[in-house]
Amino acid sequence: MTGDGGMDWLKQEVKIPETVQNKADEALARIREQAEKKEGAQTAKRMRRRSSRGKSIAAAILAAFLIVGTATAAVAAYMARMSAGLKDSLHISDEQERELMEQGDLVQNLQETEQQEQTETNE
Repeated sequence: MTGDGGMDWLKQEVKIPETVQNKADEALARIREQAEKKEGAQTAKRMRRRSSRGKSIAAAILAAFLIVGTATAAVAAYMARMSAGLKDSLHISDEQERELMEQGDLVQNLQETEQQEQTETNE
């Protein structure tokens, strides 16, 4: 067996019984399925992480909008109270208020007209 003839059996092609081959194929198929499931679970986990980041960003943006909206409403309420307080302290009647509003409208119209004239002369 130590000669050349003894090693010939190593060179021969090994014949695997069909049942053993089927069992090996089944085992490989199960391993592949488990790997795909695990990969799918990891992909789903990544997607959940991404969606939770998106939700966090959306919540931060929503909070910022709420803060800005609340601040705007607070300023508007303060200005309305200040205006009403000023009207009461100066003892302005409704008729006087209307006249002042009309004069303010006239002033605003004059300013807009002047701006239009300046832009026309500059062009």
